Amino acid sequence: MPEVYRSQVEQRGYTILEAAYSSAECRHIRDIFESAWRRAECRSRGGRFGFVMHPLLRYAPEMAPFYARRDVISVLREVLGDEVRLAHSGGLFSDESRQFTEWHYHRTDMGSDKVWDLKRTEPPARVERVLANVYVDGSNPDVGELLLYPRRISDPLAPPTLARTGDWPNQIVVTCPPGSIVIFDQHVFHAARPSRGACARRIFGGHYQGWSNPAPHREDNASDHEGLEVYKVDPVLRGLLQQPVAAR
Repeated sequence: MPEVYRSQVEQRGYTILEAAYSSAECRHIRDIFESAWRRAECRSRGGRFGFVMHPLLRYAPEMAPFYARRDVISVLREVLGDEVRLAHSGGLFSDESRQFTEWHYHRTDMGSDKVWDLKRTEPPARVERVLANVYVDGSNPDVGELLLYPRRISDPLAPPTLARTGDWPNQIVVTCPPGSIVIFDQHVFHAARPSRGACARRIFGGHYQGWSNPAPHREDNASDHEGLEVYKVDPVLRGLLQQPVAAR
């Protein structure tokens, strides 16, 4: 029932597809992430986010088939009300040295002072862009839970507080099993707690827009990386990366 997911995004800002990827798929993804990290000469997996792979499809083109999921695209199509474009691919790989990931959102003005204005009253017009992140290791205390601040699409863009770390009042602490997907609107503030043990945290996903929405975004990234062409024979993946003729 994809219409349920659209309603959830409009009414609270997010929806969750639990265990959308199997245990075997998650094991495969973990191997790909380990290889990508080693190819990058073992960069740090600590700091605020861990080892950042933007665009993920440049660091690990072999991740492409994991984006070409008809069931997930069907949900995204319903949420966006349009044919789906993958505008940004990304991945994070962190360990127990990762710190609290500060509260932030992914509207194109992120990083500006405008974000942290408690008097901000304007709402977005509609759900224009969403993130769909796959929590390969789940969201739980061991790896550090995802925190979301729920919002209706008609709510003003102001945050509830200027505190960028720690718990927020009325936050949602997301717990979900490995392989789950959290789909949330770009205006939803979110953060992540540090892990409580020697546990790796792996996330991959993307930013998605409808093909009829040409608005650029500061986090858009390319999808023409070396090694990716072999995967574009899949029409599902090709539909995410190349504009359909009817939409041009």
